[in-house]
Amino acid sequence: MPKISIITPLHNKGLYIENTIKSVLVQSICNLEMLVVENNSSDLGPEIVAACAQRDSKVRLIMAPPEVRGPGGARNVGLAEAKGEWILFLDADDLLEPDYLERRLSVLKSYPEAKIIAGPWKNFYPDAPDVFETHFPNGWSPPHSNPPDSIFAYSPWALHAAIVHREVLGSSNPWLEELDGFPAEDNAFWFRVLYGKTIYWDDC
Repeated sequence: MPKISIITPLHNKGLYIENTIKSVLVQSICNLEMLVVENNSSDLGPEIVAACAQRDSKVRLIMAPPEVRGPGGARNVGLAEAKGEWILFLDADDLLEPDYLERRLSVLKSYPEAKIIAGPWKNFYPDAPDVFETHFPNGWSPPHSNPPDSIFAYSPWALHAAIVHREVLGSSNPWLEELDGFPAEDNAFWFRVLYGKTIYWDDC
């Protein structure tokens, strides 16, 4: 399996980050790293991550420079440190199913040319943790398709629903840090990544 880097910005998510890290460390593939980028938290999140990093070398805590104040900027900091061939951006309060990365990467067996692999995700809520709602990406059309224009009207999927090959992201900062602080700052990111590209779909 190619190495994959999971990049997670951290800002006052101390209640959730340990479970997010655990969901990464129990993945059915082991060739991965998780970079948690501390971004001006005022809770115990950074200490929790540091403790996890001491127990497992796959986890790294990175301190964002003081001038970086938003999720996009933190993701750019993590990307600069990432060693993986593939990148997954994962928020600090989201969870991965144990075979998530293996499923996404299995698309390469049939389509080794794939550079963007996306699929469904599930929502759950604190008051009903055993009830899951499955959502499919905008433009969903397996096994692969070009994104329709409508995909750019709003975020095409939950942030962690897609893995992206490093070469698609380029050498410059792919996250527009000047948009941090606005709702759905990932819209502009996905537009830049997806426009003119082919999306390969994992149907699980």
